[in-house]
Amino acid sequence: MLRLNLFKFMVIMAFSLLVVMNVAQAKSPLEVDIKRKTPYGAHELQHVDIYQPERCRAPASCPVVLWVHGGGWRNGDTSGRKSTSMQTLWAQQGIVMVGVNYRLSPDVVHPAHVEDVAAAINWSYKNIARYGGDPARMSLLGHSAGAHLVALVATNPRFLGAHHLDPAQVLKNVFPIDTASFDLTDSSRMVDRMVENAFGTDPIVLKDASPLQHVQNGRNYPSFIIAAAENRPDAIATSQRLNAALTQSGTSSSLITINYSEVGQLKAHAQIATDLADLSKPLTQKLIGTVLGR
Repeated sequence: MLRLNLFKFMVIMAFSLLVVMNVAQAKSPLEVDIKRKTPYGAHELQHVDIYQPERCRAPASCPVVLWVHGGGWRNGDTSGRKSTSMQTLWAQQGIVMVGVNYRLSPDVVHPAHVEDVAAAINWSYKNIARYGGDPARMSLLGHSAGAHLVALVATNPRFLGAHHLDPAQVLKNVFPIDTASFDLTDSSRMVDRMVENAFGTDPIVLKDASPLQHVQNGRNYPSFIIAAAENRPDAIATSQRLNAALTQSGTSSSLITINYSEVGQLKAHAQIATDLADLSKPLTQKLIGTVLGR
């Protein structure tokens, strides 16, 4: 009897250990699978990084956010530490994140940057369901130069139209974060050197590259939430103008301003991007809540 009980005890313990091991090996709902450098074009910079939450499985189930990095149209990528932290955090909330890399100046000039963003949107629309993303719930998020690009691709239908897509139909939300570049024809802007490097000086080209110049009454646009640091007067001024123009056109648009008075303009510009990786920040809560339909 003692030997039999000992045998049963050993079987139970072995089974329990197996269960524990299986549970330990099972993926957490917060786990995120990152797939780097999935191409959407032939150039080495035409690729996306995909952040697929464990909970998001094919067929399409989760909303999608395309993240367009900043860097003055000449620097940056989506695989840096800050971008990775932000995209991982958003993915852990149940969002499939797509980090968009694009060709950079001075190797290319407008409209190459925004054409790449449009191509990445087209690739995502056609392929993201394989990664658990719902192509009917795609949003755009961009900071600095990326904010300019997401606003431009959403307001000028030409770029997505090249892929037989309409911005108002394929994009649920657009979140441009802290840029002074919604109107490149404005001579008071502070980014003249970077603008000349990426767009040249031709007034016709500068107008074509300005989101504000494409907002028209009677045209449909995705919903916008625009954000800017209060101590960046150029960013505030151009954000107010874009928000007013979109609202007048009948578009759902709002402007969020954030006080970073304890730091200078450049640090404020960097901090607002860093805050996107902090779930305690009201801006981050608002944007994620909007994507998730809360």
